[in-house]
Amino acid sequence: MARPLQHAVLDSLPAQLAVLDAEGTIVSVNDAWRRFGTAATCDVCAEGTNFFEVCRRAAAGDDPRAAADAALAAEGVRQVLDGAIPEFSMDVACRTPDGVMWFTEQAVRFTGGHGSGAVLSYTDITERKAMEVTARHLATHDVLTGLPNRTLVADRLTQALAAARRTGGGVAVVFADVDRFKAVNDRLGHAAGDEVLEEVARRLRLCVREGDTVGRWSGDEFVVVCPPGRGREHREDALDAHRVADEVASRIVEAMAVPVVVSGTTLDVELSLGIHVAGPRDRSADEIVDLADAAMLHAKGRRRAAALAEGGPGGVVGLEHRGGGTGEERVVQRLLHLLRRTVGMDVAWTSEFVGSSQVLRFVDVAPGLDGPSPGTETPLSGAYCSRVVSGVMPALIPDTRLEPEAVLLPATQEHHIGAYLGVPLLDAEGTVEGMVCAVSSSPQPELSADDVTTARLIADVIQDVHRRALSSSAASVRRRALRDEVLDLCRGHGRHVVLQPVVELGTGASVAVEALTRFDDTTRNPAQWFATATALGLGHDLELAAAASALEQAGGGARSVAINLSPSVIVDGALDELLSDADPHDVVVEVTEHAPVESYVALDEALASHRAQGLRVAVDDVGAGYASMTHVIRMHPDIIKIDMSLVRGIDDDPVRQALVQALAAFGRRLHAVVIAEGVETEAERDALVSLGIEYAQGFLFGTPTAP
Repeated sequence: MARPLQHAVLDSLPAQLAVLDAEGTIVSVNDAWRRFGTAATCDVCAEGTNFFEVCRRAAAGDDPRAAADAALAAEGVRQVLDGAIPEFSMDVACRTPDGVMWFTEQAVRFTGGHGSGAVLSYTDITERKAMEVTARHLATHDVLTGLPNRTLVADRLTQALAAARRTGGGVAVVFADVDRFKAVNDRLGHAAGDEVLEEVARRLRLCVREGDTVGRWSGDEFVVVCPPGRGREHREDALDAHRVADEVASRIVEAMAVPVVVSGTTLDVELSLGIHVAGPRDRSADEIVDLADAAMLHAKGRRRAAALAEGGPGGVVGLEHRGGGTGEERVVQRLLHLLRRTVGMDVAWTSEFVGSSQVLRFVDVAPGLDGPSPGTETPLSGAYCSRVVSGVMPALIPDTRLEPEAVLLPATQEHHIGAYLGVPLLDAEGTVEGMVCAVSSSPQPELSADDVTTARLIADVIQDVHRRALSSSAASVRRRALRDEVLDLCRGHGRHVVLQPVVELGTGASVAVEALTRFDDTTRNPAQWFATATALGLGHDLELAAAASALEQAGGGARSVAINLSPSVIVDGALDELLSDADPHDVVVEVTEHAPVESYVALDEALASHRAQGLRVAVDDVGAGYASMTHVIRMHPDIIKIDMSLVRGIDDDPVRQALVQALAAFGRRLHAVVIAEGVETEAERDALVSLGIEYAQGFLFGTPTAP
């Protein structure tokens, strides 16, 4: 192509184009490049200019973002010119008199009779970037008020909790609900209601400190997150987060004391406020907001709920009382009956957690239906309630067919559970001691968060009465004795460490061990003992004590030692103390598939420094449930342990063989070691070897023995 024709072709293209020689000198540009160069305030290269020299000046400038972009662009183009890569692209920003413009910079190498070089192009993507910014804002902000939405508030609260765990500070959450908001909508219309919400949002912004977050949680509900302070303010906030919350709440009350004028109508708008101060051991953002919400409901609705219990104004009079009982027992029974009728379920009950079981205490059944009797005892391991308490399942499941964890539970089919609602009962120390639950045999799609709120409100009144009604029961005495027993286990009495070898299948050599805990009292298996400790509020303590014993007794040998820890214990910083006297290279932390991960970001942060020092992470029980692959994908483990349910009988099961072979290939792609658990027969071992599994553990290679 003749040179004038080349220039004509380049000039006709809308993108800005420049041709670089092998040294990075611009030998030719098109008209679009020249026009932009005259308008831009950033350093645009002219013909004869060396591209790398322009990048060097930009990298030495005062704008950190521009400096980083320039250094990256220079490195990318240099690799293209050197032939290390065929092309390179990145998005860059450039200042113009009309504002910042965004471009995709792309360098493509060419070779020819006159040597080699690169074509550098800049394509305007400013409109696309603006749309991305708008989309991100809409995804994280409320359209009406402009406040952060529920997603962003929860994210910032999660970040604040992570900071609190690192520093020991407190996070204050204020939950605000607009009183009688429905009456505003009914009387003045939804447009007026929107104006009220906008004005509430404006005033809330004026009541918080710099760094606090005000967000719209849902409908007429707002949340304020007050994270720990930084620098000199931090110690004050950490010691007195309650003061911070009280000051914010006081300013909100003062701000709302001024009437709101909407469409010429003057309204006295009041907010009901609830406060919860989260400490380093608090759990998820949703749980903490729920606690603040409960505090708000407690302030707003305790009198109303008490009136319902006593059959006063607005309450329910003449309810059927089953079985008589004391006055306190009748109050619980009436509230339970009220809950079941309000949410439209077939059966409702209260339960008490006793060890690894739940015992039903009060039961209300719809007329004409059969239901469980008071005193019925069921294991927590297979119950909905234990999964709700641990965060694996939500408090409300309108249709169990749509909740994967519920589908997998045998109880769903055995008891014909189509819909479920459950909220915890707390003891005086805030530990979960039981549940208030309601179920229906058919799905109830009309159930909503309002029904959860109703259940929590009623549970708030029930738990005090429930505790007094059961305080002298044999089960409560048994519970207190069991707590003392678990405390002894935490101190090291009544338990011991055993080791199970991990072998290399090709040689049969033992290459590692997994440390397990065994208990002298065998009326419960190990999993039940840990579940009992969790139900008593001592789960973290027993886990830490067991892990410390394992490292003390099994560490320091030629083989690495695997210990089992739940994600919540890891996030709480347990590894800092556990590994203080151990070589991280010799330790593997196994995270079970069954344990919920509330924040993978927080979990990664807690593991990062230890992994950098040589600690390895394993995901246990992979294949046992639907959450396992999420754990693997999000945690990038060093070791994947295949659950024994996939290994058992694998020599004669093509489905298991296909799954295990896929996991083996998946592990190789991740550069992760894959270990099969629960190998008991030589046929299973041979099948695993043929499927590409190199390591295994199980009774075939040795039963767990003392160190």
